[in-house]
Amino acid sequence: MKRLMFAALASILTLSLSGLAFGGDLPPAVRSGKASYITGGIGKTEADAMRRAASDYPLALVLSRSKIGNFITGVDLLVQAHDGMPVLHANSAGPIVLMRLPKGQYRVKARYDGRVIVRQVEVDPATSEMLYLNWST
Repeated sequence: MKRLMFAALASILTLSLSGLAFGGDLPPAVRSGKASYITGGIGKTEADAMRRAASDYPLALVLSRSKIGNFITGVDLLVQAHDGMPVLHANSAGPIVLMRLPKGQYRVKARYDGRVIVRQVEVDPATSEMLYLNWST
C-alpha cells in the first residue's frame, strides 16, 4: 500500500513539475494599448521557450552585439506606427523580444550603448517576421 501511495505521489509531482517546465518558461507579457510584448531569453531554458514561441508572434527581435552575435539585454526599444505615434516602449529589452502588434507599418528604434538602430517593418498578425539587430563594432 505504501509503495502504491509513493508511486502515485511521484506521478503527481512529476506531472506538476513538467507543467511548470513547459508552461512557465516564458516571461510574463507586458501590455501597451493594442500591443503586447514579451522580453527575455536569458538562460537556455527561457531562450529555447522564446524561440519556440516566436512563430506565434507577428514580430520577433533578436538583439546581439559583436560579429559573433553575443546576445544582449538592456536595449531601449521604441516601436512607432507609420504616423510616428508610439505603440510600444520597453526600457530594458532583450535578448529576444516577441511582439503582438496590429497589422500595419512600423518603425523599430533600438538604442544600446549610445548607438541606435532603426528598421522599418510591415506587420501582419497572420504571419511571423523576425528581425536581427546587431550592434557590431
